Amino acid sequence: RDNGDLLGYRIAPGKEQEQFARLGFKPGDLVTSVNGIALNDPANTLRLYQTMRTAGEAVFELQRNNQPVTVSVSLGEDQ
Repeated sequence: RDNGDLLGYRIAPGKEQEQFARLGFKPGDLVTSVNGIALNDPANTLRLYQTMRTAGEAVFELQRNNQPVTVSVSLGEDQ
């Protein structure tokens, strides 16, 4: 949050630290959108869920050390 406004969601690796890093994420990254759907509005949660059910790729827009970063992850079964 910034001045009470939701910006996105800060992420951490949990138990799967190696896979987290392999996908291109770093602890503390702030995810601001997924596949173009902004995460600053909780009302977008259902839209994001519906989009991700059939998506072949997830494109994450992040803030890392106050810099924009894009991470693309293939959601194919071979990954």
